Amino acid sequence: AHERAVSLAMSSEMDADHELEIQKAVTELAAASADFEKQRQSYQAQTSTAQRKLEASRAELEEKDEKLATKAAEMREGQEVLREHQETIEQLKLEAAERELIVVE
Repeated sequence: AHERAVSLAMSSEMDADHELEIQKAVTELAAASADFEKQRQSYQAQTSTAQRKLEASRAELEEKDEKLATKAAEMREGQEVLREHQETIEQLKLEAAERELIVVE
């Protein structure tokens, strides 16, 4: 009976030690899980912020591209008008020179 009592006592001690180790492991796992969730949320917030900045930059670049395209079109139109004016000036010079020749004769 004494041996049985000692055996049961040792078994109870081992069960208590195992229970303590399990409790410790569960606590560590819960802490690691909470830390992981905190890091995940932080990463998600950083990713969202970076995505918003990227979208804002993209929109800004598109706006600048549109402005540049408008300026380029305006420059082409201005060059065409300038070319037309130069042609008109050359035509007027030719006509003036022809008139001078007629007057001289």
